[in-house]
Amino acid sequence: LYAAFLTADEDSQRTALAQALGCVGSGAGLALDALLDRLQHTHDDDVRYFVAEAVAKIGLRSLASLPALCLAFRSAKDDRALRQIAEAVASLRGGAVGFLLDELELAGQEGRIHIARALGKIGVDAAQAVGPLAAAAKTSKSRGLVVEVAESLKKIGAPNNVLFTVRIKALGCDPYGHWTQGILAEMQAALDAGLRLPEQDVWDLVALLVETGESATGR
Repeated sequence: LYAAFLTADEDSQRTALAQALGCVGSGAGLALDALLDRLQHTHDDDVRYFVAEAVAKIGLRSLASLPALCLAFRSAKDDRALRQIAEAVASLRGGAVGFLLDELELAGQEGRIHIARALGKIGVDAAQAVGPLAAAAKTSKSRGLVVEVAESLKKIGAPNNVLFTVRIKALGCDPYGHWTQGILAEMQAALDAGLRLPEQDVWDLVALLVETGESATGR
């Protein structure tokens, strides 16, 4: 498969072989350099998607792999390609956090959503991302980003006070989402356990209650 990928001269062949290499998983580590080289040189988002998918399944081994993914991420326009490239970066686990935070500052709205999701997948090893993610949610007007940050902060293990503040904003952006019942229960549990809210959170929570209180979910 590796030799065939190196000699393939059509994108259709490369994407099929990349998928096959991804199915091999970590045992296809020999192909990483070739896959990353293709990511650097392709201008096709479909190719970026399938190659990045293979990289994510194989798993990155080194920080030296990140520049190729950086170029691909900044060049991609397709939402699916952006998501998959971010997941490929996240396969480096804690080693990818600094890169993802740099891109969080620079990326467009869709890119930032996928970066937030990738940081959540890294989990507790992304602890240094708590502050930047909370700040991104605070200033964002994107429902998708705020909700994604709230979910990722929980996976990372953010402190309850930080998580609570972001969840208030997320509920304001999407008060009737499928996920709200569980979030409201967890917020109530945090308050019952003694969490003390800053004054602004209290006001925001009251405003949210007033806005959504006509519904059973809101109340």
